[in-house]
Amino acid sequence: MKRPSTIKQVAERANVSIATISRALQNPSVVAPETRDRVMAAVAELNYVPNVQARSLRTSRSRVILALVPDITNPFFGEIIRGIERGAFETGYSVLLGDTQHDEAREASYASMIASGQVDGLLTMMPHVPELYYRQRFPIVTVCEYVADSSISRVRTDNPAGIALAVRHLAELGHRQIAYIGGRPDQPISDEREQGFRSTMRQLGLPVSPALMAVGNFTAESGARAAKELLDGGAPFTAICCASDETAVGAMQTLRNHGLKVPNDVSIVGFDDIPLSQYLDPPLTTVRQPTDRLGFEAVSILLEQLRNPKFEPRMLVLPTEMMVRGSTAPPRN
Repeated sequence: MKRPSTIKQVAERANVSIATISRALQNPSVVAPETRDRVMAAVAELNYVPNVQARSLRTSRSRVILALVPDITNPFFGEIIRGIERGAFETGYSVLLGDTQHDEAREASYASMIASGQVDGLLTMMPHVPELYYRQRFPIVTVCEYVADSSISRVRTDNPAGIALAVRHLAELGHRQIAYIGGRPDQPISDEREQGFRSTMRQLGLPVSPALMAVGNFTAESGARAAKELLDGGAPFTAICCASDETAVGAMQTLRNHGLKVPNDVSIVGFDDIPLSQYLDPPLTTVRQPTDRLGFEAVSILLEQLRNPKFEPRMLVLPTEMMVRGSTAPPRN
């Protein structure tokens, strides 16, 4: 039976020190990308597997990260989880996925798991951090969501700037009557995106009509309902800016059901760039969030917090990108 490769062999293959191998596996963000790639290539070539059990005994850690999402059916979270899994795998950690469904009982259940030491740290995509998590003084990093407490590290995107990209794109096409379908009213990112919409519309000298402001909750169902409310309201519009891709999917269906074509009659812009977006008919113009990187960077910050007793919480804000596809076009009139 072939003996497993050692860390020394990996170091020799990658032409780096053993310490660099350890850093690349445990804290990849502090290693130069080209060095990290060389290390991971050597790890793959030699089939090197870190001795997680021995490391856990030395550090009294479980080597497990808990990742909590509010709704596992939302594909946006799946893309972030992929980045989390990648970051964890490269550092010898496992990921335990929890779906709270916005339910306090579920949140309490995961809190007891944290208290019992079954996991080393928490990555949460929930719109809030429950008080019972705070009380445990547990290593936490929030992903995407905005938490005002500066004692918690945050990895997120620039929501107002992202929505501004969408509004400016529509304005450059010639749209002046732009409707907006927002997210859950109780979530700070919903407020950020709406304020970004209002602010950019004002900067461009475009009217923000209350009749063209609808409330959603980031789901396709809410997008369909909100689009119907906009149509039933009677106020004219040539474009809809949506707070999420899921919302945009629902809105597009409602427009079709009313005999309207996208983008011939109404242009639509989403937010997130979930994988489905590019395969819709027409493909959805949207604001891309770097979901994989959001998850990966969150793991790096969490592991740094676990290693460093003098760790200072911080916020990392990543940029968004406009993805222009087939759901937007100049207005007819």
